[in-house]
Amino acid sequence: MKNWYLLITNHAQERKARDELVNRQLVQDSYCPLTHSDKRKGGKAIVQPLFPRYVFFQMDTGRDNFYSVSKCPGVFQIVRNSLQSDGYKYPSVAPPDLIEFLRQQENDAGIHLTENDYKAGDRIRIKKGRLAGFEGIVKGTKQERVFALIDFMGQQDMQLGYGEIEAI
Repeated sequence: MKNWYLLITNHAQERKARDELVNRQLVQDSYCPLTHSDKRKGGKAIVQPLFPRYVFFQMDTGRDNFYSVSKCPGVFQIVRNSLQSDGYKYPSVAPPDLIEFLRQQENDAGIHLTENDYKAGDRIRIKKGRLAGFEGIVKGTKQERVFALIDFMGQQDMQLGYGEIEAI
């Protein structure tokens, strides 16, 4: 029977663990949901795991070996239930619809969509920087930037990152 499970990776090793599990054919499938970070590098938003240090993996419990998965490069440990009556901590099974739900929240590039998806007319508030607390209206978005009209000494056109604003 195929089930989805969850593992904890070593620090910043989510992609390595995910790829190694599949390349070594230790699992049926692996999944690490990605999202855009508030941080930028070279002017572009950094793509990072939605759940840092966690990777989902699918196994056939009658055929595959949890021990091999736990010893794979990048893997720290498999998430397990509390101690059972037989003295063994069994791997925790992820809810069957969870992976499907997470994948439905992704765009075509495989990036998890978040509440940062603003539309023209949305009201926002700046939450970081010297203009923290000022409010405005979204004029549009492009890539990882939001173009807004901010009420600061009259109406000012501004270009902001998703991490700098919040919906109101």
